[in-house]
Amino acid sequence: EELFKRLIKELKEMDYRGRVAMYSNNEPFLDSRIIEFTKYARKELPNVFLYIFTNGTLLNVEKFQEIIKYIDFMCLDLYYDDKKELSAPNIVDIIKYCENNNICDKVMIQTINRKAIRNNRGGDSKNRHQVYQPKAPCILPFTQFIVRPDGKVSLCCNDPLGEYTMA
Repeated sequence: EELFKRLIKELKEMDYRGRVAMYSNNEPFLDSRIIEFTKYARKELPNVFLYIFTNGTLLNVEKFQEIIKYIDFMCLDLYYDDKKELSAPNIVDIIKYCENNNICDKVMIQTINRKAIRNNRGGDSKNRHQVYQPKAPCILPFTQFIVRPDGKVSLCCNDPLGEYTMA
């Protein structure tokens, strides 16, 4: 918490007006402080684009109502199996809330087959067998900065397991 608040303070001091993601390669609602952290970030950084991605399994209408006040955008990735059963059926209530409160423009819902290969995560995706050979240097280190929950900084934003650390 101390590190998070220090980073937000430093962004505020430099009048940062870019994007701040309240997640990395994780489910943000696993951390019981996510709403508190998001509220703090919004208060201190009123001019940033604050956003979050979640699979929705730990989200309910009450949590949604609280966090949506502080963010500019939320993406709900809903996974389904071959039987078309969604991973988070509780999202139906959230969709109704969005429609009834005219905030659908702040929320994107993606349905994704559990077997789909979406990204190779810098070569770490276990279900992708194709090797990707870049033809140019990666620019992501200059556009994305990932601070993991343990306070360490990932060398690559596509390192989901935190195997390559800068600091």
